[in-house]
Amino acid sequence: EWYFDGQVLHVTPSQASVSRLLTLNVVSFQRLVDGLRALEIYDDRFPIKPTPGADVALVTGPPRFVGLVENAMTALAETRPTLNVAPAVQTSLASQPIKPLVIYRGSNVQILRGEPVPSQSETDKNNSE
Repeated sequence: EWYFDGQVLHVTPSQASVSRLLTLNVVSFQRLVDGLRALEIYDDRFPIKPTPGADVALVTGPPRFVGLVENAMTALAETRPTLNVAPAVQTSLASQPIKPLVIYRGSNVQILRGEPVPSQSETDKNNSE
């Protein structure tokens, strides 16, 4: 099998193909595929298969291809998608501090999302009601 990563043509015997399961808890399958296509990493000869009903995808192919998919997945998980928010909403959300949801699994730390943190005056108001 062969894979061209944009700079180097990687040729490996078919026995050298590797398979990896990717956990899609931070990045959706469609966002992963769109990102791979945008980076010109995706190759139709090595389709990435999602697992129905689970946040897992299977990638199989030459080691260089699978490695690039894993690297792209990591990079996409570390970046937040751009949100198209109305200016008035964007202004009110931007002025509020964000409280991230952090998950610790052994030595891995994942920040999944952020939620606006109520201001002290809002907290006092809610407590008095």
